Amino acid sequence: MKGSALVPATICLVVLAAFVLGRASGSLPMASGTITARKLVIQDDAGRARAILYVDRTDDPSLELIDKEGRESVRLFSSDLFGGGGLIVRGEAESSEVAIHMFGDSPMLSMSKGDGYEQFVLPDSGGDGGLIYRRMRGGKVSPDETVNLRLLFDRDSAKVSAKPRDAN
Repeated sequence: MKGSALVPATICLVVLAAFVLGRASGSLPMASGTITARKLVIQDDAGRARAILYVDRTDDPSLELIDKEGRESVRLFSSDLFGGGGLIVRGEAESSEVAIHMFGDSPMLSMSKGDGYEQFVLPDSGGDGGLIYRRMRGGKVSPDETVNLRLLFDRDSAKVSAKPRDAN
């Protein structure tokens, strides 16, 4: 009879030791409700990934929202490489998107509708509060395919004027 009581006691001690050691090593979730992971995938009832929260190989965090067809429709990210973060929203075609980026202290808005042209709006470094509008094709800045406009805002009349600007 002593031997039969020893087996359950031994099992309880082994389970307790595994729990304590697992908590100490961080392999078991803590009681605080915190989940620690490099990637979290949220799935729909059909088992398709619909949201992915992860830290990439450069330790930058991202959140991707995925549509029913498996295409990324929204990405929110932070990037130490560029010194900022961004938000990208895609349309039905993957080449159709609008993006807001921060490169250090420089914001940029980019738009593409899948026709091969990209459009950018960024602050003018001229100091008068204007914006630069650029339309490029093929991701290359070439003077013959680039339209550069300097947009200026007149606060008194609430009008916007556009003037050609060099491609620099």
